[in-house]
Amino acid sequence: MRGAPGPGSVFAASGAAPTAVCALLLAAGCRAAPDGGHGPTPVAIRNVTVIPMTPGGETLTAATVVVEGDRITSIDGVRPGSGPPSAAAADEVGERIPPGSDVIDGTGRYLIPGLIEMRARTSKTRGSSLGLYVANGVTTLRDVEDDDEELPRWRDEIETGERLGPRLLLGGRRPESGADLLEPGRDGIERVLEPTLDGLDRAERMGVWRRYATAGTRVVPTLVTFTLSTFPGRARLEALAADSIGDLDPRRPYLSRFLELDWREQADGVDERRADMYRGVWSNRLRDLREMHEAGVDILAGSDAGVIGIFPGWSLHEELRLFVDSLGMTPAEALARATRESAEFLGIADSVGSIAEGRVADLVLLDGDPLEDIGNTRRIAAVLLRGTPYREEDLERILQQVLMAPDQRASDRPREPPAADST
Repeated sequence: MRGAPGPGSVFAASGAAPTAVCALLLAAGCRAAPDGGHGPTPVAIRNVTVIPMTPGGETLTAATVVVEGDRITSIDGVRPGSGPPSAAAADEVGERIPPGSDVIDGTGRYLIPGLIEMRARTSKTRGSSLGLYVANGVTTLRDVEDDDEELPRWRDEIETGERLGPRLLLGGRRPESGADLLEPGRDGIERVLEPTLDGLDRAERMGVWRRYATAGTRVVPTLVTFTLSTFPGRARLEALAADSIGDLDPRRPYLSRFLELDWREQADGVDERRADMYRGVWSNRLRDLREMHEAGVDILAGSDAGVIGIFPGWSLHEELRLFVDSLGMTPAEALARATRESAEFLGIADSVGSIAEGRVADLVLLDGDPLEDIGNTRRIAAVLLRGTPYREEDLERILQQVLMAPDQRASDRPREPPAADST
């Protein structure tokens, strides 16, 4: 992705691309089978650096990844220290590429698993936002508001190929609130500002964090909800909510009309005293999270899209940047939090979250090495979702489709009036 908004979107389901759906998506990524056969055309990504994110997996260079249907069927590449491939080995790899394959040049590029967003509110961001997630390489989305009747319908439409979107997960294992932080045995914790451990010294705090690491507790801190939604202040947030043409932020026009109205209400409700309180404890909260990381607690990546200032898809990359810059993670550790480790928590690691033969082909091709700079996860050259490839020009067209979606022009969900202030 070339900055914001940049390209990047993808079709929802391989092997289910009827003519009407292809027309809706401007034919991007719809694959006919070679020689009039049945099923989608195989895809081969050649001469790419593969960052597999498997446990202990080594980066492969000069690799060829073959996708047939919605699965990765072969991976051939050079392991560190093994030297360049021989001519015979290169010929053998070429023979493994099925005839008539759609070949993508991976020279100078890096292949990672599709990203996983661990916290979002799709009933607020609305249906058009699903395209924004895949535009940013997010191929799996965990929604925290699973009681909305629209969400199962959208999930089913994604699975059948009727709607553009990432894999949409509803319900399932659910991290608890920060109020449960000191109660052992929880699956996870979302947002970590309260309760405070400021009365404990480092050794005592580390003892708490090690208990959580031993119990397998995960944390989804949504740091961007503080840096982007709380700390900027009311005036800035009000201006952002009203910025329909994107003067303050070029991503702003891509939001649905419902979310725009919701952001205006959120801005009206900003409590500057509460924001000041959070600013005052921020450094200690980052300390706690750094210590959790040191103790081996898994910290997973979620942005809480739907909250003011959080842009669907884009803000997950900002969360990863905070993991590196504020929590002291390496880029590899941060990337694992948005791929393999989230997949393990969600119980889907046998299908997604890593690159291996037999895995679902949810892949992101990057123009820069994310292990050198985590910001390179934004430099998206192509996306595969369930095996369907979307090159850069396709991705740009999908973003244009988001701008033209009906929910951009008018709110498609009834709005409840804000609750009266009882104080």
